[in-house]
Amino acid sequence: MGLFLTNTAFSSCTRYMSNITKSLDTVYKRLASGKRINSAKDDPAGFQIANRLTSQINGYKQGNRNINDGISYVQTMEGALDETVDMLQRIRTLAIQSANGTNSQADRNSINNQVSQLCEEITRIAKKTTFGGIPLLDGSRGDTHIQASGTAYDTIKIPDFSNGFTLSGLNTYLGGDENSDYVTKDGDVFRFTLSTAECSQNVLDNIDGFINAVTAYQGTLGGLQNRFESAIRLNGNMRVNLEDARSRIEDTDYAEEAQNLAQLNIQQQVCAMMMKQAAQSKNFILQLLQG
Repeated sequence: MGLFLTNTAFSSCTRYMSNITKSLDTVYKRLASGKRINSAKDDPAGFQIANRLTSQINGYKQGNRNINDGISYVQTMEGALDETVDMLQRIRTLAIQSANGTNSQADRNSINNQVSQLCEEITRIAKKTTFGGIPLLDGSRGDTHIQASGTAYDTIKIPDFSNGFTLSGLNTYLGGDENSDYVTKDGDVFRFTLSTAECSQNVLDNIDGFINAVTAYQGTLGGLQNRFESAIRLNGNMRVNLEDARSRIEDTDYAEEAQNLAQLNIQQQVCAMMMKQAAQSKNFILQLLQG
């Protein structure tokens, strides 16, 4: 067997030690970060797939935040319309009271003053109800679209009531005549009048249309809230499934990496011992020369 100055065994051990050290570095990164894929070089295809899944997951997260904003938006409108319906019901009750023949003119004037204040408040609510500065009930906002996920045009529409919920707007929507004897209009303020028993009967004959118009839109808002809650549940389910898929692709399998760590530590120690043994071959050559 030949004995050469070039120590090929030591070179091989050095190469193996370098490979083991690199493998250990990878294991340490995976154990420390909790990620199997820490850069594109770890798994180029898996890296791309995981990032696409992350985009979808982030879209569903933000979509749920958007939908919750939409629920608050709709609830703001519904709360204001609740007050509008309550006041319309009160006007209806006062019309029944005013239509009664036992009331004097002074009684009807007193009732009419109360109705006038209620009418002005209904108009004020319609004009001043806002959400983050956006007017909601005056008919000027147009349809509102809630972005429900990270997919383009995946929206839920909140329809506008284009006539608005002022009494004048509701009267226009119902095709009413603003010159009727039971209504008065001062600028943009529309009022019912109960100044006579006949006017009171006319108000009673028409007020249900106003109430029905408002409550019909409230029904639409209620249906939208149910739809929003369903969309939130769907987004949550999609998010969980996608996070599970992403986890299988990019997360560290700690059982596997712990096994790799133990194996590589043993190999590193053995390799270090072999390098020490291989280094002694040069000393043997010197011993022969010193003979």
